[in-house]
Amino acid sequence: FSLEGWRERTDARRGKGVFDKVLAGMDALRKAGVPYGMSLTATCDNTEEILSDEFMDYFYKEQGVIYSWIFHYMPIGRSVSLNLMPTPQQRLWMWHQSWKLIREKSYFLADFWNHGTVCDGCLSAGSDTGGGYFYIDWNGKVSPCVFMPYSPININDAYRDGKTLNEVWQDPFFASLRNWQKSYKQKDGNWLMPCPIRDHHADLRKMIAEYEPEPSDESAREALLDPDYAEGMDRYDQEYQSLSDLVWQLHYLRPSDPDDIQIKDLPDISSLLEKK
Repeated sequence: FSLEGWRERTDARRGKGVFDKVLAGMDALRKAGVPYGMSLTATCDNTEEILSDEFMDYFYKEQGVIYSWIFHYMPIGRSVSLNLMPTPQQRLWMWHQSWKLIREKSYFLADFWNHGTVCDGCLSAGSDTGGGYFYIDWNGKVSPCVFMPYSPININDAYRDGKTLNEVWQDPFFASLRNWQKSYKQKDGNWLMPCPIRDHHADLRKMIAEYEPEPSDESAREALLDPDYAEGMDRYDQEYQSLSDLVWQLHYLRPSDPDDIQIKDLPDISSLLEKK
């Protein structure tokens, strides 16, 4: 079930009455004994609402949700706006709040961008560790990820030419992304920002320029040609890195004592959230 927050926010984006339909759907599945979860889109307008204790308690404890996915607004597709993304400060707060909910309330909660530390970083293009995925759209275009709309190959053409997914996996553009993932991890890259298109936009643009994958739609093509878009994404990356690097270094990097493997308490990030 997809939600944007409480009734007002959900209905404002998804249509009048959708929130109540979601509750009715949950009720039907609950009575039938079918497990279900919810998907939440985080923007700068609803971040604090969807991750509030009140909201999560209501859906996990009263509505019976067993898991939830959080997807940050990504400026791709139609009518994009960089201004809708959670701010760097909000994103760091989301990281802290999501782990607080997981640790203190045992909620099964996954944040697509903030929880790279539990899945060995970025999973796009098949992942350098082999545990990742590709995205294939309804036209057969194969992209590294649903949020990275650039495709070097069409699955229909590949099969028509006698190729398999193994040959798709070996495509140079996909291979370059996996090499980037491996290199980023080898230099102790910050896994709080593992995403090429969201967190390292300049690096992705270089790979796109070199291997020239086809934009999956006109909006993806326009984004490549828009200098303001590139500048805004780069600025976001730099601002979030300045906030998250300290958390990554102090909270995640292995201690000097190899026997010190205790799970650390969540750090106090209040001073970082005040940075402008």
